[in-house]
Formats: sequence, structure tokens, C-alpha cells
Amino acid sequence: MVVMEMNLNPLLAQVLAWLAALGLTGSVAAIGAFGLFRFFGKNWLEAKFQERLLAFKAEKDQELEKLRAEISRMLDRAAKFNAKEYEILPDAWKLLNAAFGATAYLVSAIKHRPDLGGMSEAQLSEFLDKSDLAEWQKDELRSAGEKNRYYGNVCSWKELNQATKALTEYNNYILLNDIFIENDVARKMSDVARELRMAAHFVESSLKGTGLPDYWTKAYQRQENAEKLIDELRQIVRARISDIKLISQ
Repeated sequence: MVVMEMNLNPLLAQVLAWLAALGLTGSVAAIGAFGLFRFFGKNWLEAKFQERLLAFKAEKDQELEKLRAEISRMLDRAAKFNAKEYEILPDAWKLLNAAFGATAYLVSAIKHRPDLGGMSEAQLSEFLDKSDLAEWQKDELRSAGEKNRYYGNVCSWKELNQATKALTEYNNYILLNDIFIENDVARKMSDVARELRMAAHFVESSLKGTGLPDYWTKAYQRQENAEKLIDELRQIVRARISDIKLISQ
């Protein structure tokens, strides 16, 4: 007689083993095993189901807790970055406006300078005594044929140095903190710095006499480009600060 192998569950296999131990085999064993399986099988299946269900639930609960912890860490990190950006943006905006103002005055064609050529010797001496010019500059100015031109050139170099200093402070601040600033804002801030640096560069080239005749015009154009970028940046920064406030609340 050929016995077909069946894929029996563990309980039915155990029952058949018990019956075989009692000397019962073949059809009798199969009928007996089926009867015992029907009697015990329901409870066994329910127990196994509950066991598997509890194990599955415990596994999913553990995964859920890990996910919650990861999300919590991410939100905490984002909140810290937003708080840092909220601190940085006002300082960056302050430095930007200082750099823009200094460069705008540098390239401006209208400046209020005293008419040194129209001063008397006494008036000129009093003016020079109160000025911050170096002594050698005062001596050169006294002997200069075109005093207004000489003084204007000295003032232009001084204004260039002030603009360069303000630009350096602004640019260094952005480079140091751009990791905490939203990409679009940081990029536009860097674009403004580039335009202002080019404006100052054209002025310096003109003062050195190494630039082209239209270098002052080029400097003014770069300054206008920077102003347009600042107008765009103003709207972005306002929106960004509002978003940060909402996220931080």
C-alpha cells in the first residue's frame, strides 16, 4: 500500500506520532488523528493565532516607537536650525545694509564736499586742523594747485576703505553662517555681496588710474544690480522669518 505524504501542521503530525506509538496505523490512524485534530485543532489554532498576533503587534509597536523617536530627533534638529536662522537673519540684514550704504555712497556722483579752493588761508588752516587727514596729506593739500580735486581723491580712497571693510564684514558673516540659512536666501545674499564687490572694484581701478574711462559707470550699474537683488531679498527674508515663527510655535 502506498502512503501519500501530506503537509500536516505540527499538531496533526504529533497526533499521528502518538497513534503510531499505540500500534495504530493506516486508515484507522488517519481517522483517529482527524477526530483528535478536530477536537483539539480549533483551540490550538486560536492559541497560535493569538501568539502570532501578539508577536506581530509587539514588533510593529517597536518599529513605531523607533519611527517616533527618529521623527522627534528630526523635528528637534529642524527647530534648532530654524532658531539659529532666526537669530542670524537680522544681523545679516544689518550688515548687508551697512555694506550697501557704504558702497552706494562710494559710487555716488553727488557728494557734499567743502569748497577748499574758495577758502581763505585762515579758513583752510582751521578746516585742516579739525580734519582727520594725516599730516603729510595736509601739507600736500596746502601746496596742491587743485585743492578740491586733491581732497576729493583723498576722500574717495577713504570711502573705498570704509566700503571694503563693510563688505568684508558682511561677506565673512554670510560665509560663516550660510549653513544655517535657507538656500535661496543664502544664495541671494551672496549675489548681493558679489555685485557690491564688483562696484567697489571698478571704483578702485578708476582711482588707481588703471581702469577704463567708464569704470565709474560700471560701478554704478553694479550698485543698481545689488539694489534690485536687495528688493527681491527683502520679500524673501520677510516671508522666511514668518515661516520660522510659525514652525517654532
